[in-house]
Amino acid sequence: MRNSDNKPPALKQFIARAQAQMTDSNKHAVNEEVKQLIAKANRDGTMYSTNWSVIQLRSLASGKRASTSTPDVKGASRPAKKARTIPPPRPVTPDKRTRTNIRTAYRRTVPELFDELDIDVQNWKQPPIVGTSTEVFKSYVPVQTDARPGTVRHPDVIRKAFEAILQHKDGNVPTDTLSQIKSILQDITLQGLRSESVAWVYGSYARLLMENPSQNMKAIKATLRVLEALVQKGRGVQAFPEFLAYRILLLLNERDYERMHSIVAEKIIPNKNLESLMKSPHMKCALAVREAVIRGNYFAFFALYKSAPGMCGHLMDLLVERERLKALVMISRTYKRISLRYLDDILACQGSTKTILCSYGFDVDDGREQVAASDDLEIDLAQPGTLVLEETFRTRYGRRDLEPTA
Repeated sequence: MRNSDNKPPALKQFIARAQAQMTDSNKHAVNEEVKQLIAKANRDGTMYSTNWSVIQLRSLASGKRASTSTPDVKGASRPAKKARTIPPPRPVTPDKRTRTNIRTAYRRTVPELFDELDIDVQNWKQPPIVGTSTEVFKSYVPVQTDARPGTVRHPDVIRKAFEAILQHKDGNVPTDTLSQIKSILQDITLQGLRSESVAWVYGSYARLLMENPSQNMKAIKATLRVLEALVQKGRGVQAFPEFLAYRILLLLNERDYERMHSIVAEKIIPNKNLESLMKSPHMKCALAVREAVIRGNYFAFFALYKSAPGMCGHLMDLLVERERLKALVMISRTYKRISLRYLDDILACQGSTKTILCSYGFDVDDGREQVAASDDLEIDLAQPGTLVLEETFRTRYGRRDLEPTA
């Protein structure tokens, strides 16, 4: 069973360690204790701040004590035997531990991505093969037996195929684009590829998905996790700031502020290449959007929205409705009357502010029967629609986001 996306990596490792130490006699007790610990951390909001690597399970410790403290009644009067010298375990160097963790992370994230995309690679753990096929376009077919080199494309052909997909407007790519992409990812995994070209393929695919983020959310998250694992192996490092910025924007959309703050604290502030990291326009945008949302600065948010680089604009589309509604609530608390043209400009509404306000019961035309399209109307905000705005926001998003942080 796949771990839930909202569990931090440290917690997943903690669960894996517990499962590895289970026996038939303590399995039930260990499972119950793990569930209780996770539930408590979730209630307390400490799931990401807890140091899971030092947590000891009582159900495991008690079993060890019972097995080591049982008295030997028959041998109580026997003279003590000379203790055998047991050689100490070989130390695990940090480099070896890091390599193991990275390899484990990649092996976990790839199946998760395939599960989200409904890709079947039953033998993806088999020894890597080297593809020899030169066929550029190949529809996706589930792997039923061990893959043969002749049915798997060579890495150079894979890159050529993906480049053709990105240029699909030329009409040279089959219409089943998703099937083509699934086939490419399948060939990458069967060959155990971890090169810069693979990082480029996953990065390009992530950007392709972000053109329609609301429909591709699960696949986007899974692809970003694969990219992070590749970066840890030294692949695709140049694109790391861009995709880390996209993760921050996705967490803003989910309002998972705790996880978002932990990413900033763990991956950005202590980064050895912080200066170059902050030169990335995507990272600058994401951090500025983060601050604007937290502080309730709708001026800054929509100014950033108008000039967002890369796929930041597409991901900010997920935030716009919420932030626009929040801005209207804050404006209605501050102004008695305000220009519709001014609202159109600061909220990036492109002339739709009037329609939005009318949908909440505002009398935008002040009772006038005919209003010229060129008129710069001022709307009276002391109307029942103001209460409807605020109640709608609280119902959809809760009260918390209406209280900006100073």
